[in-house]
Amino acid sequence: MLSVVLVLATGLAVWAGIAASALRPSDNSALVDNATTDLVLRQVTDAVRDTFSYDHADTGRTEQAANRVLTDRAIEQYRELFAEVRKVAPDQKLVLTTTIRAAGVRELRGDRATVLVFVDQQMLRTRDNAQNSGAAQLEVGVRRGGETWRIVELRVL
Repeated sequence: MLSVVLVLATGLAVWAGIAASALRPSDNSALVDNATTDLVLRQVTDAVRDTFSYDHADTGRTEQAANRVLTDRAIEQYRELFAEVRKVAPDQKLVLTTTIRAAGVRELRGDRATVLVFVDQQMLRTRDNAQNSGAAQLEVGVRRGGETWRIVELRVL
């Protein structure tokens, strides 16, 4: 009986050691580097809010924000999406407000991070005061350049 307990305890210890080695802080510093994690969260949530909120009367402001915070694949994705907004928003007099409900850094490795962002969006068509709302979950890939984290990829979950 004692040998069975020893074998089980040894197996459990080996399994725990393997699991713990997979969580080494050097691999993913999101849980141990609070200053960088906070900076990533602040910059990414501001970027998502600013680039996914617009007013039909001033879409240029939103595009300028996107050009500051998006790069690589993300800017391509955004330009495709925003081309449709430029066509439809003025005629329908659309105002979109994006609110960040929750966000967390899933992974932080050197100058790259992955952030999960939960948003609520309120659409107002001022032409007839029609309102619509919805929620979305985004996986946001970011890369650091100096002190600025820029979005390189967006994925709707």
